[in-house]
Amino acid sequence: MLIECLIKRDGPTHVNVAGFDYVFEKNEEGRSVCDVISSGHQAHFLELKGTFVPYKPEGVEEEVATPEEEEAATTDQPVEVFKDVDILYRHNGTPYSTERAAKVAIKQRSLDEDLADVVPVEGGFAIQLEQQGDDE
Repeated sequence: MLIECLIKRDGPTHVNVAGFDYVFEKNEEGRSVCDVISSGHQAHFLELKGTFVPYKPEGVEEEVATPEEEEAATTDQPVEVFKDVDILYRHNGTPYSTERAAKVAIKQRSLDEDLADVVPVEGGFAIQLEQQGDDE
């Protein structure tokens, strides 16, 4: 998820979260952004109201679900809770409206398809990343 830092400064903004150094740099729109993959770190940034917000590019239309997709996403689909895994949503922090859209996002984000699965979440679908190197 791309997160925008609202702190105004000339250079990049460095933020350390649990040992990870995030660097917010100005993009072509002059807005200070960073791609934050960890869902826990995303939540941490977004809890700091008035400082960090989901990045919304100017002039980019939001993905719009068809009425059928919207209904399918709001029916009684099972919603699983995963611990110790990263769950990725759209860049604006909302779920993908269809399973197909989430699968396309795996390719667009150049994620390892063997470690990324599409999972149902409240309101649609998300990408679950399996942890690497945690075998004991």
